[in-house]
Amino acid sequence: MFKHCNIVIFEYLKTTLFIALAITQVALVVIPIFGKLFTEVSGATSYKITLYGRLILITALIGLLVTLGLYLYSENETEKNQKNLSDQLSLRDSLNQVHSDSLQKRAYLNTIELLAKYGYKTDSTTNRLIKIIKDSSKTKVIIGPDPIVVISNYDNEKGISIQKKGNGMATYQYTIVSSDAGSCCFELSASFLGLLPNNSVKYFGKATPLNISSQLQKDGFVSAFFPVSEIVDITFLFIWLRGNYKNIDKSKSFSMDQVYYYNIKGNTFGYFTGETRKNVINDILKNEK
Repeated sequence: MFKHCNIVIFEYLKTTLFIALAITQVALVVIPIFGKLFTEVSGATSYKITLYGRLILITALIGLLVTLGLYLYSENETEKNQKNLSDQLSLRDSLNQVHSDSLQKRAYLNTIELLAKYGYKTDSTTNRLIKIIKDSSKTKVIIGPDPIVVISNYDNEKGISIQKKGNGMATYQYTIVSSDAGSCCFELSASFLGLLPNNSVKYFGKATPLNISSQLQKDGFVSAFFPVSEIVDITFLFIWLRGNYKNIDKSKSFSMDQVYYYNIKGNTFGYFTGETRKNVINDILKNEK
């Protein structure tokens, strides 16, 4: 709100400076018409500046100051436009990287699923294939996959989306999925940050979507909701989801730390890496100290 007021004030100042410059230029032409700028004193070798001469000097000085003000204003506008362009290019590059990472992850998961059909799994610690083992009693000892807890699409629902609007509130839904295996004993927290149209950010708060007693079966999910006042116009919603969880038999512990985004206008979501991820986390931590 304050930034918008500053923009209005600067635009008004810019218009005022242009009007002032035009007036001084007209004055520099018109003033000499009304009288001499200098008069002779004690003969032809000495001159004294007249009232009109003083007016010309004052007007010229005002014109110089107004011109300097317009130059400084133009430099400030150029700097702001360059910064906005840099921010937009950085966001575009981050979104392209997110799309590329998403395709790679999908290809990896498809490979894992294909290997599972032939009785193999990958050991994430050694990057080797492991065959499903049979013991002497011919009982299968299944080496199951580890759970991967993520915000993801599920049953035709986007990982993050606007669920409904009404009563001055917009409710956002985010779906947490336990991929590959069941999971439990959650100690997760989700923090929410919005990107406004003027490229500033607004912190909305922190929530606990799952707790220590929660359980999710393989490919099970839970949908959580977060309300935001419709008065706040946001272009992107960021969710920083982090914490710990265990596999369903509590034999292994895992951690997660991911920053997701939801593009309101494009109705798309994904996750951030690199500098953009770091900036979102820093903005959230400033508000959670």
